[in-house]
Amino acid sequence: MNRALPPTSGYEAILQNVGSTRSNGLELMLNANVIDNPTSRLRWDINFNISHYTEEITELALRDAQGNAIDDIGNGWFLGRPIKVFFDYEKIGIYQIEEEELARNAEAKVPGEIKLKDQDGDGVITPDDRVVLGTDIPDVLGGLTNRFEYKGIDLSFFFYYRIGQMIKSGFHEGNNALFGRYNNLDVDYWTMDNPTNAFPRPNENQERPRNNTTLTYFDGSYIKLRNVTLGYNVPQNIAQKLKMSGLRVYLSAQNLWFWSAYETFDPEVDDDPEVDRGPDGMPDGIADPAEARDKTIPSSRLFLVGLNLKF
Repeated sequence: MNRALPPTSGYEAILQNVGSTRSNGLELMLNANVIDNPTSRLRWDINFNISHYTEEITELALRDAQGNAIDDIGNGWFLGRPIKVFFDYEKIGIYQIEEEELARNAEAKVPGEIKLKDQDGDGVITPDDRVVLGTDIPDVLGGLTNRFEYKGIDLSFFFYYRIGQMIKSGFHEGNNALFGRYNNLDVDYWTMDNPTNAFPRPNENQERPRNNTTLTYFDGSYIKLRNVTLGYNVPQNIAQKLKMSGLRVYLSAQNLWFWSAYETFDPEVDDDPEVDRGPDGMPDGIADPAEARDKTIPSSRLFLVGLNLKF
């Protein structure tokens, strides 16, 4: 994998055999022929599958003074954890007016700013308080397919789901600076008259709120209607009159509907294969999250009308 190098080296990364991983999983598949009536020419089949798997890093190239493998924090790799995790501070709220002294002593902040969890209990927020918040590996994933046939008409639809995964929203990072001079997301932000714990106070300058990345982690669970196909097989005698052995007309749609715990938009996006990314997931040479979000390809809704001709 690409292992990040210190900027002082003059290079960004080096391709290296960085360690070992181990994965374990279980998949259950159920197939059912619910209806099969030759007389009425009605058939209904169901296919269902559900999977669960775990992934962990078991060995890393980075060593301590005693020669033992240790976490590679710079690259975001941790022993006993999946390859891709979200390592950051944990937001537990917003500092309120009565917490002015606590905010100043713990983080050198003021009321209205993001409040972080003191993981080690020393009363001060330091880099040692960062933790693994989650991973993009879901608790379960799978699909459900239904197929119907009735007198030459066929209908099939496929649901796909991923439940229990975390995502990091570049959209929120790029559009939620809380700077008052241009549009931002419509969020429940803190003011003295609105002592919310959701989002920090607006900024007086273009700097994003301190620790704003803690506002970008979401439950990325979703269920998606990935494929729907409706078709009609023209009767054989009509197809033969057209000098064909078979004729089928169909309408197909992809990504027609989805539900997600991430309410902004479809959480399923694919990294652009032409863009090389660093260990933090950011495209190489790009530091602005607003620009980085343009380097992803969202799921497309596609409609297709077609003919299958057999001669």
